[in-house]
Amino acid sequence: MDALSLGGVASSVVSVLLRTVDLCLNPTLAGAAALSNDGRQAADRLGDAAHDEGAEGRIAKRIEKRLEEEAERLPRERRAELDGVEVAVEAVFTKALESDEALLEAVRRPEGLAEFLKRQGRAQRADLPAAAEPAFDSLIGIVAEELATIAPLSPSFDKARARYVMDALDEINATASRTEHNIEALLLSQQEMSGKIDRLGSGRGRPNPFSDGPTRFGATPDPAPGYIVRDEYHRLREALAHGEGAARLVLRGMKGVGKSQIAAQYARECREAGWSLVAWVNAAPAGAPDRGLPSGVETGLAELANRLGLVDPSDPPRKSARFMVDCLNSGGAADRLIVFDNLERADDLRELKLTGPGMRVIVTTNLRGGELGETIPVEVFGRRQSLAFLRERIPGIADAHADGLADLLGDLPLALSQAASTMREQRFAPLEYMELLEEVPLEEAMDRSDGEDYPHAVWQALRLSHQTALKALGERDEEQARLARLQLGMLSIMPEGGVPRDWLYRADAGHSLAARKSLAFLSKRGIVSETENDGARAGIVSLHRLQSRLIREDVRRDGESEVIAEAAICALAEALNESDPNNPHEVERDSIIAVIESLLFLGTLGLDRVGVNAEGLSSVLLSVQRRANEAGLDSFAVSLADIVDGLASALGPDHPGTLVSRNNLAYAYQSAGRLGEAIDIYEQTLEDRLRVLGADHPGTLASRNNLAGAYQSAGRLEDAIAIFEQTLEESLRVLGADHPGTLASRNNLAGAYQSAGRLGEAIDIYEQTLEDRLRVLGADHPDTLASRNNLASAYRSAGRLEDAIAIFEQTLEDRLRVLGADHPDTLVSRNNLASAYRSAGRLGEAIDIYEQTLEESLRVLGADHPDTLVSRNNLASAYRSAGRLGEAIDIYEQTLEDRLRVLGADHPDTLVSRNNLAYAYQSAGRLGEAIDIYEQTLEESLRVLGPDHPLTKQIAENLAMSATLRPRAPLPDRPPR
Repeated sequence: MDALSLGGVASSVVSVLLRTVDLCLNPTLAGAAALSNDGRQAADRLGDAAHDEGAEGRIAKRIEKRLEEEAERLPRERRAELDGVEVAVEAVFTKALESDEALLEAVRRPEGLAEFLKRQGRAQRADLPAAAEPAFDSLIGIVAEELATIAPLSPSFDKARARYVMDALDEINATASRTEHNIEALLLSQQEMSGKIDRLGSGRGRPNPFSDGPTRFGATPDPAPGYIVRDEYHRLREALAHGEGAARLVLRGMKGVGKSQIAAQYARECREAGWSLVAWVNAAPAGAPDRGLPSGVETGLAELANRLGLVDPSDPPRKSARFMVDCLNSGGAADRLIVFDNLERADDLRELKLTGPGMRVIVTTNLRGGELGETIPVEVFGRRQSLAFLRERIPGIADAHADGLADLLGDLPLALSQAASTMREQRFAPLEYMELLEEVPLEEAMDRSDGEDYPHAVWQALRLSHQTALKALGERDEEQARLARLQLGMLSIMPEGGVPRDWLYRADAGHSLAARKSLAFLSKRGIVSETENDGARAGIVSLHRLQSRLIREDVRRDGESEVIAEAAICALAEALNESDPNNPHEVERDSIIAVIESLLFLGTLGLDRVGVNAEGLSSVLLSVQRRANEAGLDSFAVSLADIVDGLASALGPDHPGTLVSRNNLAYAYQSAGRLGEAIDIYEQTLEDRLRVLGADHPGTLASRNNLAGAYQSAGRLEDAIAIFEQTLEESLRVLGADHPGTLASRNNLAGAYQSAGRLGEAIDIYEQTLEDRLRVLGADHPDTLASRNNLASAYRSAGRLEDAIAIFEQTLEDRLRVLGADHPDTLVSRNNLASAYRSAGRLGEAIDIYEQTLEESLRVLGADHPDTLVSRNNLASAYRSAGRLGEAIDIYEQTLEDRLRVLGADHPDTLVSRNNLAYAYQSAGRLGEAIDIYEQTLEESLRVLGPDHPLTKQIAENLAMSATLRPRAPLPDRPPR
């Protein structure tokens, strides 16, 4: 290592030193904020000396001398190991010159200079031979020591030390004179900058920009007319109560929900309390850094900095905003508040974090996600709040009218406020205005009042929210934006309570990643609401009813109704196709109910208004009717009557889809116990099929069969048997003896004979039908297994219990093998076998099977499935027979409560439950309660089923006998299948 090399290193050190001085005297805004007054004064003095033309050489000479002394300490034979060290050290300083901020940070903390330089030089050190590494560390230490000695913030820095460093005592007097002259010039040229820096306040006793009095910035909204203090405000106030450290709270909710009003109430309170800063910043629009467009956050903070005189008005907003944040974060502890209202992009705040002591930040936004900070969700008004608000704004409004108006507007605070203003200004009566709301587009029925703080009418705000979101997504990914638009359209014609998230993934006829991303974007932007997944249940996605209405209006205006409706219908069809008809468990029952509710909502909107294709909708209707019956949801399926009628109008009364959907609707009425309505539709459908299809068409034969079944359920056994006999005769002629339809007719006729007590004839036909099905369909066909079960039931009714039990046991074994343990028919077989054991006096075995069947029915079918309720009733009857009256009564009571809720008071099964509970009370000696229930049940049975129905007659006999304490056995829950 020669003197020339050491001189190069020394020169680099001097370059770093002089660069530091320049930064200290002519700092960037960030650098200025980093330096104290003491540091600037020290830099002034060093700068004076540094501008001496001979200073660089003298400083370099001093450092070079130290480096030579270090080299001399090594034995001569090891000095060759130092080759390359000087180049590496010089490179370290070249790297240090690249970052003003890093260099200033090092100068601010001289004691950490050695570590700073070592971090800068890791790469250079790694490239040296191992033997040279100690020398590298030693030279770095020398340089750090010398640089720290003359650094502006060094405790040892002063004029005397500077003179010593310069090592030229004979020139000190001249240098001092020039120094005084230069310092005066520098102070004059830096006067404005120093004033700004002095106002920043770094906690060392310097004044701050708010020392002249509280600063009020921005347009804080006034309280809206009729403003109601909400729970969310109290939560906000409590969360921001302690100001030792910085705090940021996020008020999240959809447009018009009242977030800004809550934030404004807090801001007014802070203003009244004399806080040093209360600023209201409009955070919209979102920034676009790639296009050089500042965000509303940057623009607002820049305006605040300019208002305080801290920046040059010509500086870019981004630069001024960062300076304002540095200023606020450097100040001493003081109560200060900034509200960023209507934030549209989370990244706009990512690099502008306010962390100064006593700083409170409130963000209002519709964005979801925890990255913004602790969040307080702000929802629409509760109904009581809506009513209180409307009473305040519209004195004298009737509660019913206020409730109806709140319902139409979805309890959205902004909508309620603007509706009230419109009604007052245009002299609308409540009913008159509600009619207007339902008849005309929202923009014609409601507008912003002049002078209102909120800048938009509610329809504009809601429309802007989804249009702005779609535009932002389109700039990022056009395909995702297309799917998001489709998903919003689908939601607008689906139930307001929401639909399973999976349905919206089908917007592109599949479950694509793009569809997932588009929905996630809509959720993050707060356009849609989502619930979390609940086990196997998918989360629910929904739109506010006004947002939904505006999207529907936009879809119609843009001519996209048919595309949206087609996507919705396809999603409904796929939801039904993906469910398992053999295992209608709770989740799939929920899905079927959701499809029914979706069809009903389409009906309320008007099928023609939403552009629904009638053929496609008819297919979904028939499918959901079938699936609802399989899942025991007939009480829900009967609600589809208006859709059936609507499609009949669209397709025509004679369309095959119309005839089938009417037949299915009648079957739903029958299964729900509404036999009168079922019979009316069956009779009309049979008449239509005779006219359209002819007497011999299989559809006509099916209609005859169904009408006969309804007559049988209603107790009109003679009418039922007559039609069953006629249908069997025609089926034999038209279809042949071995046709499955003919075999079904035989089975149905046997069932009617059994109900009429003609057991011999019933058994003969059951035996013949079983023989034919074994030959035609095979032993494992579900219809063959059903025939076995029916024959066993007839044997049981005839007292042939051993024969019945043998067939029940065989049928259960076959169903377990063919259908599986969880199939509904297998559960029926278990129940029937248990009933046969009970009839044979084998109560222990019966109870074991009943308990197992109930447990499996609860797991497979759910608590509310009709078959599960049958299992409960049967277990209670077995407990009663075994003398376990307390347990029996508990289950009877629960079953009756569930049937009232699920099936309704008029369903035949509910009447059976009433009768059985009365019988259990009678058996327990609670005769008065029993008679009361018998009387009520008889009255209802007479009204629902008529005096000739077997159930009505049985209840009447039980009531008559209860007075003499001669109880009869409880009624069977329903004929086994």
